[in-house]
Amino acid sequence: MSSAALVPSRSRVIAFALSLAAVLVLAEIAARVAGFGEPPLVILDDEIEYYLVPHREYHRFGKTYRINGHSMRSDDIGGANGSPGSTFAILGDSVVYGPGIDQDATVAKRLQNMLRARRPPPAEAIAHGSARGGDIHVLSIAASSWGPENILAFYRRFGPFSGNTAWIVQSSHDMADVMRRPSEPPPYRSAPPMGALHDALSGVVGAIAARLRPATLPAADDAADRAHAEAALVGLIERLKKDYGRVVLVFHATKHEALSKVSEGDTHFRRIAGRTGIDYLSMLGPYSAAYQAGTPPHFDDIHLNESGARLLARLLNASMDTARSGNRH
Repeated sequence: MSSAALVPSRSRVIAFALSLAAVLVLAEIAARVAGFGEPPLVILDDEIEYYLVPHREYHRFGKTYRINGHSMRSDDIGGANGSPGSTFAILGDSVVYGPGIDQDATVAKRLQNMLRARRPPPAEAIAHGSARGGDIHVLSIAASSWGPENILAFYRRFGPFSGNTAWIVQSSHDMADVMRRPSEPPPYRSAPPMGALHDALSGVVGAIAARLRPATLPAADDAADRAHAEAALVGLIERLKKDYGRVVLVFHATKHEALSKVSEGDTHFRRIAGRTGIDYLSMLGPYSAAYQAGTPPHFDDIHLNESGARLLARLLNASMDTARSGNRH
């Protein structure tokens, strides 16, 4: 057989190229239909680690994500500060950010709607002449995997966001959640993908790499980490006390904690609230009751589903009517 016979004909090369192109186009369409293509993006930062790119809207897996001009997943409020009586804030991590939850179903958006529908509006809003419901805004100062140090660094950089009430949502893992150098890769992309297929493949490769990546971080010193995390949380509380009329520390229980009704984090954060003289709200009991009622609030061990986000927003709204002396539960 001659060597010329072993060389693919031009028509075969063209047919193969067209077939490959068709496969890639179909794969791109399938990946886009599945929800890939628009991952939320962050800006990497030496002090904050990362924060959401402002002025963006994403549509991913059937959910809408809108990031306002202050890098928050909440409605815009124009300037950096709203009226002291009509601006509220929820600070935290992915529990507040709401991965897998549509924009209108997030805790911040639900709470904003509840506060706007109040009759009468919060007393502080009336006192400041901002009783109209449309003037009330709830800020979501949060990003996935943020700990107290991240939140404090972000608030120092972009705050203050003075207002009525600030709720700080913390989970048991936040007791020792500190920033490290070098840090682990953030749970977001810092650059847009070249398409939906690239987005999907990057996610798969990233997941595999995370499993295969050797542990390069130093072993955690739990006592030291707890001290740093607590110091950052106390610093955040003291800063917010200057900018808000009321600060509430909220404990978010995991699924395991809610089912067992036991949590070290509940005791830990209750102590910090007492030490700093702010209100405390534990979701351990309400989440446990939700499981008993057959309406689980989590979609995995830690993150809230839409029912859980509704429950948390409802109790934050109810806490507006609770006297400080009676909110230690």
